[in-house]
Amino acid sequence: MRPVHLIALALAALGALGFACGRDLDLPPEPLPPVIQGGGCVTDDDCEEGICSADHVCDPTRCHRDDQCASGRCRPSGTCAARSCNQDADCPADSYCHESPEGDSQCVTGCRNDENCSAGKTCTATTQVPIGLCVTPGCLLDSDCPNCTACVFDGGIYGTCSTEPVAPPLLGNPAALTMRDNLEAAVSFVRSRDPDAQLIQINGVGLASDGTVDITREGDYFSRWIYGFQIGDGSSGPPRFATVSYQLQGGSHCGLYDGNAGNLSAKPFIPDEVWAQYLDSPQLVSAFLAQSGCVAPMRDFGDYVLYDHDGTPPEFLLGNWKSQFVMGDPVTGTLRYVSCP
Repeated sequence: MRPVHLIALALAALGALGFACGRDLDLPPEPLPPVIQGGGCVTDDDCEEGICSADHVCDPTRCHRDDQCASGRCRPSGTCAARSCNQDADCPADSYCHESPEGDSQCVTGCRNDENCSAGKTCTATTQVPIGLCVTPGCLLDSDCPNCTACVFDGGIYGTCSTEPVAPPLLGNPAALTMRDNLEAAVSFVRSRDPDAQLIQINGVGLASDGTVDITREGDYFSRWIYGFQIGDGSSGPPRFATVSYQLQGGSHCGLYDGNAGNLSAKPFIPDEVWAQYLDSPQLVSAFLAQSGCVAPMRDFGDYVLYDHDGTPPEFLLGNWKSQFVMGDPVTGTLRYVSCP
């Protein structure tokens, strides 16, 4: 065959091949694998959330990167963190957004600062204790409260100014109160509220050489008579404690009632027939001063008398600002111990 004819045949064959290739480009694309058509996956990129499992199913709970999780946080363990908040502002009042080391987050009760708290509350968090509670600011001392009301604590950081009525009107001369001046009135008042209340101690602070406590001195907030009571013997639950105190507060001479006193602990009850026979405070001071070397009390914070029933028979403890003291029987006045040089 002539060379010219061979060239023509070769060109014709190439043209036919080109025509066939052109028809292949016009065919529909290859169908997706069945697993993709059914909502599955072949690679992680096929999943909107999570990663592609060995079963070709998108698992939204597992991850390799943060952007594979709806929460935006992939734990080191390869699972998506559960996040219900991203910042404190996402949480209700009186709570904050707590994030675990693994990246999980949720709103929990508490606060880091006052901004986490509802109106009128403050956060108790400090530099040393970075997480606190939102509390309503209250009182720390009786003097923080209106005249003749007490600061009452119920397990919190702040107390509240009592809404309880004050104790009975002050009896006797406020500048020279003895223990017996208000003893019966205090017992009657507490028992009008709690009939099973029992007297457990009497404490006079700021005792003078004549056995009285003066609650009229301006700026003197320690001088007072305190009558302590226990309600319940503990057999059917923890006992409760109450006090009636006579003192100066805000310029007023007050009888204060605290029905939930936190500064008392369980003591033996003082039977009514025993406290009814107690010698008054002037008589006990006289017995104290009759001892050689005992220096008279001077209305100082360290001048006090305490009646209780810890001993048998009952006892009193009377001390002065020089740390001298005597112990004895408050019914007879007999001294059992003297600590005066």
